[in-house]
Amino acid sequence: MNAHQWLDQKFSGEYFSGKFNHLKNFYQKNKNLFFFETTVVTVAGTNGKGETIRAIASQLGNNEKTYALWTSPHIFSVHERFVFNGDVVEDEQLVRAFETVQSSLSSQKMSYFEFLFLTFLLLAKEKRPQYLLIEIGLGGRLDAGNIIDADIAVLTSISRDHQEFLGNSYRKILYEKLGILRRGANLISALELSYLQCLTSNYCYRMNVKHKELFKLGIVTKKDSFSMRNQKLAHEVISELNLETFTFKEDTACRLKQKYLQTKLFYYPSHNPDGIRKLVHHLSQLKYNNFNYIVISLSNRSLSDLRAMLKILKVSFKNSKILFYDFSFAKEISKEKQTQIKEEFGLELVESKDIFKKIKFSKENNILCTGSQYFFQHLYQSIESAAKR
Repeated sequence: MNAHQWLDQKFSGEYFSGKFNHLKNFYQKNKNLFFFETTVVTVAGTNGKGETIRAIASQLGNNEKTYALWTSPHIFSVHERFVFNGDVVEDEQLVRAFETVQSSLSSQKMSYFEFLFLTFLLLAKEKRPQYLLIEIGLGGRLDAGNIIDADIAVLTSISRDHQEFLGNSYRKILYEKLGILRRGANLISALELSYLQCLTSNYCYRMNVKHKELFKLGIVTKKDSFSMRNQKLAHEVISELNLETFTFKEDTACRLKQKYLQTKLFYYPSHNPDGIRKLVHHLSQLKYNNFNYIVISLSNRSLSDLRAMLKILKVSFKNSKILFYDFSFAKEISKEKQTQIKEEFGLELVESKDIFKKIKFSKENNILCTGSQYFFQHLYQSIESAAKR
């Protein structure tokens, strides 16, 4: 039995319960199974978490340091959430870890995400890396990753997202993210709004947290692309760890690249309005925004958010044909919203079986794939399968 088969038997899917104490209490009672002494870096924020923490991991590798990296969600395989020194955990070892965690739970119920995070901690304790890197999923205060005390916390950005859980104001969302802080820890942030900078500074003062705000220090500027901001955050973490080697890269925001019949496909996850704005800015900084097609699939959001995202894409890519990829997943938007957005913005709805009728694959064409990264695997593999035929 492989890891996916094992999980399919035990869990119905990924969801956020909005609860935390049950996990915290379980961890405290079973700490000997999961805890070990190491340096912990936790990355939170609305956008940019994944790119920032992967940049930190890459630079630790360049400095010949050992690390364990936890990220979510995965694209192709659950193994992607368990990375040790650049390598994913093999299937047999992962299933064995699942069974160990499951036996420790007894009658205690855990969500899919909570269970996987406990498995990550178990594997990390076995391997004992010098650094533990944790990407916070949704929010901060109630995220499974918050059961671990961070030595260095990173805050990438604040914008409105998951408002049903985090609140509908910047202040509320910020404080949910700042819930990852512990007294005496360090915080490195890159918050563009002076209002958020001030709130964060005051919060850190009350918590006796050493705070470095990269916008205030002039290390990050509004001219920097969002990808560069994330890399500069990673650079500051490496400096804080008293390590020297750091290589800036031009474009680390692209999650996947693919070529089919010489057509280049670029996969950039951007699942909310602010993420789309930052993506457009990033691509313009690279002087790379000449896409013939944009393929997008969005998760369930308010109509105002969906409209905002489509308006940005329409204005920024006037010469691109936008295709709305019809993909079924747990967080997909309702058919009613899909129809309304499709009609308002004149979008073409495309299913995987029709993708090759809707897109002309040739060396002259480039394709941008964005939105919720849950559909990346489906689209990527559909095109790969066609390429092999």
